[in-house]
Amino acid sequence: MRANSLVFAVIGLGLLAAAAYVLGQKALFWYQVEVVTASVVGHRMESSDSENGYSTLVKHPVLAFTAPGGQVIEVLGPGGSAVPDYEIGKQVRLRFNPNKPNQVELPDFFSRWGALLLSAVLALMGTLTLWVVAVFDRSSRQ
Repeated sequence: MRANSLVFAVIGLGLLAAAAYVLGQKALFWYQVEVVTASVVGHRMESSDSENGYSTLVKHPVLAFTAPGGQVIEVLGPGGSAVPDYEIGKQVRLRFNPNKPNQVELPDFFSRWGALLLSAVLALMGTLTLWVVAVFDRSSRQ
């Protein structure tokens, strides 16, 4: 195997390993979750710098819920946008990890499926990289 092929094989295997890790973390989260109803109690604004040098204010929902043990927990919701998706006072179904209550999943598409889509893209890129390595390595031997 040539040095270039070896480098791309390592990259492909690394992408597959990253996909397996992301998928494993999501599966572990789904195995441990509890579902509660949370209230949006506010928004936290953060500055997000873009590639063109402009800064955008992004609002993340601040959520409060009562865990099954009776403890009131306040967390920063994942994801954010310039226009908040969740208004203050809105009730949302929330999945959270009771071992790590700040790990939450909102009922929106990206929160639920974003990690799985990312792992699928990583797995596809890793598989294609390994396939290209195999094809070019075989053609260089002939």
